[in-house]
Amino acid sequence: MNNKKKDNHPISIKISELFDKDNYIIPMYQRNYAWGETEIIQLLDDIEDAEDGKDYYIGSLIVDQKDLNNYEVIDGQQRLTTLFLLNVYLGTSGLSRDSLSFQARKKSNDTLKTIDRENYKRYYGNEQFSEEILDGFRIIEEYFRKHDNNRERLIKKLNDVTILRTQVPKNIDLNHYFEIMNTRGEQLELHEIVKEKMLKVLENGHVKEEVRDFCAIIWDACSNMERYFQINLEKELREKVFGESWDSIRIKEIYKMDDLNIKGENSSKKARLEDILNRPDEYSDKKSNDNESKDKIRFDSIITFPYFLLQVNAAMKSEDTEDDVLLDDKKLLDELKEHWKDKEHVFNFLENLIKYRFLFDKYIIKREYAKKYSEDGNWSLKKLKKYDSKADYVITYENEEAADDKKNDRIKMLQSCLRVTYTSPKTMHWIHILLKELNKNENADQIRILEDYSKKKVRASIKDYRDFEMGINLDRIVFTYLDYMLWRESQDTYSDFHFQFRKSIEHFYPQHPLNNNDTWREGKPLHDFGNLALLTVSGNSKFSNHPPIVKKTNEDIVKQSPKLQRMIDTMEKNGDEWDETTVKIHGEEMIGLIKMEIEDLT
Repeated sequence: MNNKKKDNHPISIKISELFDKDNYIIPMYQRNYAWGETEIIQLLDDIEDAEDGKDYYIGSLIVDQKDLNNYEVIDGQQRLTTLFLLNVYLGTSGLSRDSLSFQARKKSNDTLKTIDRENYKRYYGNEQFSEEILDGFRIIEEYFRKHDNNRERLIKKLNDVTILRTQVPKNIDLNHYFEIMNTRGEQLELHEIVKEKMLKVLENGHVKEEVRDFCAIIWDACSNMERYFQINLEKELREKVFGESWDSIRIKEIYKMDDLNIKGENSSKKARLEDILNRPDEYSDKKSNDNESKDKIRFDSIITFPYFLLQVNAAMKSEDTEDDVLLDDKKLLDELKEHWKDKEHVFNFLENLIKYRFLFDKYIIKREYAKKYSEDGNWSLKKLKKYDSKADYVITYENEEAADDKKNDRIKMLQSCLRVTYTSPKTMHWIHILLKELNKNENADQIRILEDYSKKKVRASIKDYRDFEMGINLDRIVFTYLDYMLWRESQDTYSDFHFQFRKSIEHFYPQHPLNNNDTWREGKPLHDFGNLALLTVSGNSKFSNHPPIVKKTNEDIVKQSPKLQRMIDTMEKNGDEWDETTVKIHGEEMIGLIKMEIEDLT
């Protein structure tokens, strides 16, 4: 019995050893190889990201073991076939050409057995070989040719890159598996594997079942990032965790909790693979009631659950760090493995997960889809407040003094400034830095923390103030934080401004004027900071190569940037002329503001 359970547990296999002892057959009911350039290049890029000497997870493989060393591939055959072709291309030692085959597909099997770098091009047009597999091999070859990668170095990397292989439970009805997985529309995810590992540690540590069920429910409630944590819990558990007011966390040490009365209530859709397969009816796609459906689409979290787990892990560390590896979702298992060393570590992580999820909901912005913003959404900073007979979403800083009644707006603007600047979840270090301070003291000064963080980023991006003479090379934080500064000093003037995802540097005086009468060529301040603003791609495109006098009439685009509005103000003061003088005046004014902002930073 114990061996069976162990067989169902995911195991990590190095890609370099994936095809040397075990044989994989892709059954007839699976579709043929179909990966194209996008999927293959993404996989190769992921392998390139692996650091030498460190395990790097590359995906999942679900199999059904038929006999010793022989596996039927249930899920993950596209990735598996691509990895096989990669091993063939690299010529890795120990690779068996019989280790991968398609059931009753002679064309595919003949191609897999004979393809190599010398002959594959001659196979095109020959009906004996699979063109889809040939294309996959060609894409791999072109990737290496373009990147000029060293073969030996890549072979070495395959010793660090791993895939997680999961055995389906014995005697399972595979028809149920495909029905459920098609309904769910997903594979076993990394955070589900982390949950499985933690629950296994609690089980081996003889933690009572009721507490383990509670931990599983808490995990699943946290994993739904589109709804507030409290809403994800049933009423009885919600009050045990948050009390009747919902505004503070009551539990401190999970393992000391009793009278949970939740045995058998762990009905999460994010269940273990074995549970899904053994009890498929419980995990079918059930329709939510109307209220739940509205909650699910009202808020959109700025990060997904795997990245939130990494943010919690980062916040728990003794020192702040901004190493992007720390927030790399592909390294989730490696980053979190210290938290399932023993049951004490598991409880500690789960207790922090609860605290940080509560703080995240209350103090980190979301996109809210309601009322006039129901289609495009709007930045939102709200908390969930419980009244006598109902709960509602109210602004987080609702009880501030009148003199500071715009505090919520200011924090929302600061956070959205950072959100649109650092768009990759790997670079959103401001989140765990802020959450860590709020965990120490919920009354921590968010504005000071976020402004200091932004100022340091601006100062780090400017090595010398002469860099402004080639403003196109400045980091986006310089533009976004300046826009925040201008809004902060004159909120009424820029009342229509909100941060959008802008990544196009706009030359107010165009690089290629429509009239071809370019007087700004040699030595002119075309790329100076004074002539530049940050806009959306569509805004930049609409501005095209029109002269400044035409651009200023497009109010919808102009309001994307307070800096751009200040440029137009300067131009109008100069008789609607945008020339070297106005560029210099505006540039010096903006640089002066930035200097004052960052030079007193301790």
